[in-house]
Amino acid sequence: MKYKKFAFPFLSIMIRTNLSFVLKAISLKPVLLPFKLNLWARGPVVSSYFFLFVFAQTCFAQTTISALPGLEVGDGAPGLKVEKWIKGGGFNSLSKGKIYVIDLWATWCVPCIASMPHLSRLQAMYKDKGVEVIGITSVDKYGNTLPKIEDFVHRRDSVMQYNVALVPVSVNEDGLQGIFVYPWMQQIGSMNLPTAFVVDRDGKVAYIGDPHTIDKPLEEMVNNEYDMRVAIANYRSGAHAAALLPE
Repeated sequence: MKYKKFAFPFLSIMIRTNLSFVLKAISLKPVLLPFKLNLWARGPVVSSYFFLFVFAQTCFAQTTISALPGLEVGDGAPGLKVEKWIKGGGFNSLSKGKIYVIDLWATWCVPCIASMPHLSRLQAMYKDKGVEVIGITSVDKYGNTLPKIEDFVHRRDSVMQYNVALVPVSVNEDGLQGIFVYPWMQQIGSMNLPTAFVVDRDGKVAYIGDPHTIDKPLEEMVNNEYDMRVAIANYRSGAHAAALLPE
């Protein structure tokens, strides 16, 4: 019986960490197991779950899908349509002159939850510098319902000290539904969560990556020291390298 207690949470972590890998591997819709994790609790059980989370991320990172044309670092940011502001917000468009960190997340995404305190620190650090952090999510068939989203944000208010918005339901050509197939994600050819897009003061996508990797680029943008040409070259070289990997 002990192995069941170990296997089911681990399977849940793997599925929720990178849905795209599991879907491509088994060509089935995901079955999301009930699983809740308080990353800020103490004790050996949490430590064990955290180890599994790191292991799962290492094994299943960087899964990609065929990209739709039109979005890479250096391009103008697409429009951001908000259905409902869950917390903060109130603006209807991405205004030039501000820097936006757009973080895509879901209530079932453990790595997304792990990045929330970090995003809150960045918001607090740069709030007076014209930086707006926005966590966006959408309703899906895997448990990310509006009531659950609102309850999640309410219960985790202290670790989500930034704007949170509900965006329209996203569906790709294969019928997958969720924030991981949000149009911006389809255009960069990825379904990895969490993913953050940083939009600079000129309204251009200046950085795309994991929320934990945006500190230096964001600092440089705030201080007007960011070299967009280098960022474009780095992004394209990374995309080219990823394209050479076997399916």
